[in-house]
Amino acid sequence: MLKALYEEEKSKGKADKSKLGALQNALKSSDKIETLTIHKDPLENLCTTFQTSPEKGLTKEVATKRLLSEGPNQLKEKKGLPWIVRLLKEMAGFFADLLWAGSILSFIAYGLDRSDKSNVFK
Repeated sequence: MLKALYEEEKSKGKADKSKLGALQNALKSSDKIETLTIHKDPLENLCTTFQTSPEKGLTKEVATKRLLSEGPNQLKEKKGLPWIVRLLKEMAGFFADLLWAGSILSFIAYGLDRSDKSNVFK
């Protein structure tokens, strides 16, 4: 699928360079994933490769070295939108606009109703 998307963008002629580059990077990383055979390696080879053992796990030295080289094992928190932007996004949209229009029309109709004297402007 990525290959087809990449070829389609490339054939457009005036393709966006950043989009084309991002697609090319994604294509390269997907090719790497497709050729992974680590799941087929014997346990002994995996333990040697990752400097660990099934019984004891990582040593403190290896764990410290990996922490310094690769960083902590945690996901980066995605920054959310400010509350005011989220509120404005909720207040705008097709259905929300219909509700706004309906409420405005109901206030106009209430103000124009002459049968009740309490709502007439003086």
